[in-house]
Amino acid sequence: MWRQLMVCAMLGLAARGAGTNAISDDAFLNEVEHRSFQFFLKETEPTTGLVPDRAGADGSWRENVASVAATGFGLAALCVGAERGWIAREEAAARVRTTLGFFAENSAP
Repeated sequence: MWRQLMVCAMLGLAARGAGTNAISDDAFLNEVEHRSFQFFLKETEPTTGLVPDRAGADGSWRENVASVAATGFGLAALCVGAERGWIAREEAAARVRTTLGFFAENSAP
């Protein structure tokens, strides 16, 4: 339970102690998953589809650095988000095309 409370505190979620008002494990995991998806949705650079390697808590980029690893997680997040109904499949597909198009145009022969 203390782990759940710590993560809730870090994410700014309203968590209560054990009892009738306690957040269920399923609701807690769904909230963490949805917020993780929202990070990728918000932080992805719209013209390239690249995902920053790190971002500030205030939403600012700490460095102007993206990585293939973070971008790969972003592509996977789009698939999960579309499956869960957090993003329209058409929008997810358009974002994937943007990312893959950027790599296709900017990779070495």
